Amino acid sequence: MHADLIGTYRLQLSERFDLDAAAGVIPYLSDLGISHVYLSPVLQPAADSTHGYDVADPTRINDQLGGEQAMQRLFAALRAHRMAAIIDIVPNHMSATRDNPWWEDVLRLGRESDHACDFDIDWTPPDPELHGKVLVPLLGDHLGDVLERGELTIIEAPADGEPQLGYYGHRLPLHPSSHHLAVGERPDIAAILDRQSYRLAFWRAAAEEINYRRFFEIATLVGLRAEDPRVFEASHAKLFALAAEGPVDGFRIDHPDGLTDPRGYLLALRERLPDLWIGVEKILEPDERLRPDWPVDGTTGYDFIQRTGGLLVDPAGEKSISDFYADFTGHSEPYAALVRSKKREILELAFDGDLRRLVETLRSVCQHPAIRRDHSRRQLRHALAEIVASFPVYRTYLHPARGECTDDDREAVSQALSSARRRALPIDPGLLDLIEDLLTGKRDAGAAGREFIARFQQLTSPVMAKGVEDTTFYCYDRLLALNEVGCDPARFGVSPGAFHEACTHAQQAWPRAMLASSTHDTKRSEDVRARISLLSEIPGAWSEEVHRWAAHNFGAWQGREPDRNAEHLLYQTLVGAWPIETERVAAYMEKACREAKTHTSWTDPDPSYETRISEFVRSVLGDPGFTAMLGAFVAPLVGPGRINSLSQTLLKMTAPGIPDCYQGCELWDNSLVDPDNRRPVDYAGRHRLLQVPADAPAIMRQADSGLPKLHVIRRALALRRQRPAAFAPGEAGSYAPLVVSGGKLRHVVAFKRGPAVAVVVPVLPLGLQDGWQDTAVNLGAGTWSHQLADAEFGGPVALAELLAAFPVALLARTDH
Repeated sequence: MHADLIGTYRLQLSERFDLDAAAGVIPYLSDLGISHVYLSPVLQPAADSTHGYDVADPTRINDQLGGEQAMQRLFAALRAHRMAAIIDIVPNHMSATRDNPWWEDVLRLGRESDHACDFDIDWTPPDPELHGKVLVPLLGDHLGDVLERGELTIIEAPADGEPQLGYYGHRLPLHPSSHHLAVGERPDIAAILDRQSYRLAFWRAAAEEINYRRFFEIATLVGLRAEDPRVFEASHAKLFALAAEGPVDGFRIDHPDGLTDPRGYLLALRERLPDLWIGVEKILEPDERLRPDWPVDGTTGYDFIQRTGGLLVDPAGEKSISDFYADFTGHSEPYAALVRSKKREILELAFDGDLRRLVETLRSVCQHPAIRRDHSRRQLRHALAEIVASFPVYRTYLHPARGECTDDDREAVSQALSSARRRALPIDPGLLDLIEDLLTGKRDAGAAGREFIARFQQLTSPVMAKGVEDTTFYCYDRLLALNEVGCDPARFGVSPGAFHEACTHAQQAWPRAMLASSTHDTKRSEDVRARISLLSEIPGAWSEEVHRWAAHNFGAWQGREPDRNAEHLLYQTLVGAWPIETERVAAYMEKACREAKTHTSWTDPDPSYETRISEFVRSVLGDPGFTAMLGAFVAPLVGPGRINSLSQTLLKMTAPGIPDCYQGCELWDNSLVDPDNRRPVDYAGRHRLLQVPADAPAIMRQADSGLPKLHVIRRALALRRQRPAAFAPGEAGSYAPLVVSGGKLRHVVAFKRGPAVAVVVPVLPLGLQDGWQDTAVNLGAGTWSHQLADAEFGGPVALAELLAAFPVALLARTDH
């Protein structure tokens, strides 16, 4: 490693914030105490990319970010400050656009292309018209209508090139065998199309007819066959060069669940990079744990968001919050049932082609000599749809050539099949038994069986992501603080005991996993969630206020039927992010309603409905009477919300793992989902705040600036650097709960790292309005210096005294 891994800072690179801009903030990040800048993807993406996850050329650095020279300037800045980089990499997919020379060659030559095996393409799909061709769903209408209107044209070849097919801004290559047909003023476009290795189609055909694996449902992102050693080497060569030549200490692996064989990929990566930090963007359900045989350092932290976020939610408020939610919105469907129905809906809506491909594969399995089952496609489809919709985790990881099914995989399959057996009465039980045997490795059906397992495992994860995070989370808004990636909104709170248990396991199994509180993909920032969580402590006051607001704002619906779910979501959003600009709220609500897919969607937007929501938002936020009521309700929540924020920040900085700070979140941050959370960050202002002396009373007097949060991060990172053993793997950095006593012990999370570092934070702060009473924490022997305030303590100490000067406590033993 080029630098000790103390803490990371995520930067979202773009044309507005390129590699030179990143180099410019390195002095600030160094002063903050960050050891590693954590970069979004840096390889060359599609021309119009805003995020970099659509890599088009993996052999070079993104020109939009400044290219190779800018990367070297960033590396020089990192070396000058004894820092290093962790880079986000995308092994699962590439851009399916003309900017990708590999994909372009496949479209030009089809199966004859040297890159035909680089991508996960089904060259013999159920539709015989697609045999040997790739579906290209980019047309704005049906092909016949497009041809009739003359919208397809031939672009003459330049002196050093070949003719191309043009469709508005799109350019597609032509197979060499058709070049002679492209000559002249009136070429026969239909005849030319017949000779191509692709078939143009209406964009709406993608969901049903696509014959290549995509990233989720995005047709312009094609699945990469990273399991092929040749593809692995070619797509990673530049990354390996960066690791060898630059101050690159690790990689974050995007969406490993999309890969055919995640563990096999990670084994290959670890073999090439034995000493680098490797983290996986693996989304774990609350009861799920990362596979111990994966050769990685851990996840990128969504599981930690679930643990810390749950601490801030009061389980005593669940019934009242639930009753009010059902009463106000009319939604009484249990969360689990809603998840299943939304996954089934998204499967039919966005992944019909993938499901059909899986059906055909299972049909081949049924015809295997060892099985000889006769099931119709309808039966197979119904069974698979029920199982996929009922799957309790993102995916399983059975690899027939590497051994037996794990207990975790077997349990996930069993749960899904049990649900399908209860719900899918017309299905032959023998078919469900067969599928269970295949998915758990009990039955071998040759190559077809192995392909079925791989395809099934690659389908359940995008259906989970799109059906739950990108649909259900916008339909079920009982308490939005719980609607986060890796969380279960039906689980209302995490006890301190459960938090301690999870941290103890993390120290033993994954002591170098990343700890996150906000990411580029979170539905709302850590501070917005922290304030919304307070509603769980005051369910009565919250329900009364919402009814009051709804009555006041009824006229803003302009005589149209109110959408109570959208209104409920809006009010929680305003509470969490207030004050916030109207345009940001309007843009967020449009996205939220499209994601919910109840009245409008990205693929079928309803302008009338969206106008109705936009007008409601603008009307209520333009109403001084409502904004006065909103401001009055939020005002007493600001301070407690900040206490929640400081608590989760200090927990992240000191729990087992490596803390990560998302760009800008070192101060109070009221961002919503992307692109709102990718707004420009004022780094100069933050650097100036670092110059404020670390005096607790002065810092608290400047609380509105976000200085208390910056203070916690700076001091905690400094302590991690000064006492690395306390945060290291093994016994030196052991994790142990501290003994808390008294009437408010439920409101405290306290633990030690090793023998010489202690952490004490409050939770559920609204329950502390009558003070800490007799609550105390036993720090143990020795003298303990408060790193966030000028004070020393020892032995049992009253919480009222310990937290008098600053809301959270980070202590280091001075006589050790």
